[in-house]
Amino acid sequence: MTTIRSTLLGVAFMGSLAGMMPTVVFAAEPVPTAEERSACTSDAFRLCFAAIPNQSAVISCLKSKRSQLSLTCKQLFNRI
Repeated sequence: MTTIRSTLLGVAFMGSLAGMMPTVVFAAEPVPTAEERSACTSDAFRLCFAAIPNQSAVISCLKSKRSQLSLTCKQLFNRI
């Protein structure tokens, strides 16, 4: 009985940790403001269409193509 209880508690604990993982991962990702989205939307569609809707992939794509960005979007990425 004690072994079963310990196993169930271990599974519950691991499940709670797994449930927290997305929060930790997403908290590290930059969240674009409305101004940034507006400034970079056309660049995202023009240069990184294949990455949409994956926000982190779009940001990485835009960073990798910094020289091709519009002036407004480039200025925002230069601050990051």
